[in-house]
Amino acid sequence: PPATLLALDVFPSRRNGSDSLFMLVNRSMTSCGARRLRSWLAAPMCDLARINARQHAIQSIASDKVSRKLLKAFLQQGQGSDIEVTMTRLIAGRCSYNEYRTFLEKISALRTKAETLAMEYNDEGGAEGQPMSQIESLLTDLISDS
Repeated sequence: PPATLLALDVFPSRRNGSDSLFMLVNRSMTSCGARRLRSWLAAPMCDLARINARQHAIQSIASDKVSRKLLKAFLQQGQGSDIEVTMTRLIAGRCSYNEYRTFLEKISALRTKAETLAMEYNDEGGAEGQPMSQIESLLTDLISDS
């Protein structure tokens, strides 16, 4: 890692052990989420509009109990397999048949869960009456790198 990241103890190292900013703030539920946080800390956004959009998305989701509950349930559904790693192996032609089958099953289960959560979200009046598509937009702003 660059010297600045080491000097600021952004990531764990031999020098600081587990005392780092990453270890302090990482509450990821998935390995994909931990990798995303790591990349954000290594190369933070500089565009004020993108920073504000991400902060708005976080605030909107965090302030709504139903949105938080549904997002957590959706993330828990994806635990146990690393879809990002499987996609990389699939694209590189290094994915086994069992990995591919598991990947398809997980994607199907996530789609079913997303549809169920969307119905629950609308039934429970999530985000002060915001439609699910608006929450999807907020999530896109939240995870977008561009």
